[in-house]
Amino acid sequence: METKRCPTCGREKGKDCFYKRSGSNSHLRRSWCIECEGLRQKNQDRERIRAGERRRYATRLKIWMEWFRSLYGEIPICQCCGVTLKWQAGNRRHGNDNVVFDHRNGGKESIKSLYGFVSDRELSEKNKNVFLSCDFGILCRKCNTMLPTQDRDKWLKGALNYVNRSS
Repeated sequence: METKRCPTCGREKGKDCFYKRSGSNSHLRRSWCIECEGLRQKNQDRERIRAGERRRYATRLKIWMEWFRSLYGEIPICQCCGVTLKWQAGNRRHGNDNVVFDHRNGGKESIKSLYGFVSDRELSEKNKNVFLSCDFGILCRKCNTMLPTQDRDKWLKGALNYVNRSS
């Protein structure tokens, strides 16, 4: 029995473990074994699916961002400190003057992750109403990181007591 080495897995296998080439070279065998060829095809399909999902997420996010602009204005203001904010999609970790949607009600909103919500859902009347029912606040990154999500009243009273004692 003739054997052939697969360059991917490095194992020596019988010729029947390799697909035949198509066309005029049908008497020859492919380089990769059937097993490695299947894994390669599966990975290509997975990457193609992920690329499509990334495009859909980006498109949905862009549509939602347009609606947010129409709802809150082109130049939103931080509802805590009054600083002028920018609409910025993408890497949300950078830029203190980017809009941050804050869980005003202590995380009890039906939307736990706004980015996940808008990237997974089309902009429809139903989804708009779900977003509006959450009553998100618009803050700058600095104010959002200073405020705790839960027990805000207690935290703010403690901070006010601290400030009043030190002055």
